[in-house]
Amino acid sequence: MIRLSRASWAAAFVLLAACSDGPSPPPPIKGGPVRLVLQAPQFDIGAVMIRVNGPVDSVTAPTGYVMSRAPVGVSAQRIVVAGNIANGDLVTLWIPDLEQVGIYSTFVEQAASRLTYALYDPSGFSLLLVK
Repeated sequence: MIRLSRASWAAAFVLLAACSDGPSPPPPIKGGPVRLVLQAPQFDIGAVMIRVNGPVDSVTAPTGYVMSRAPVGVSAQRIVVAGNIANGDLVTLWIPDLEQVGIYSTFVEQAASRLTYALYDPSGFSLLLVK
């Protein structure tokens, strides 16, 4: 019968531990859509210009709305939406990491009436990001 010394046991343990897979890798980053929901005090909105701070892959607007966007700096977007705008879903933002939705900030920069083209005070408007 062969007796192993403590050093041999320690070496065997270290070799066995080195062969293990180690800690599991982090889960993959999952991007996807988030809805930008508008709450406005007026009922006759024809156009809204919003700003989104945070990385955005793409933007889509619901049927019936016309939308255009332009980058502002490295990680912000200015988005203009026109049409018969009502409270509710304004656009869908496609973002690279859904777990980071909390770092985004959004606000209305300008809004106008579809009847008179008069500008509204944007401070009464609110936007909410919804996964």
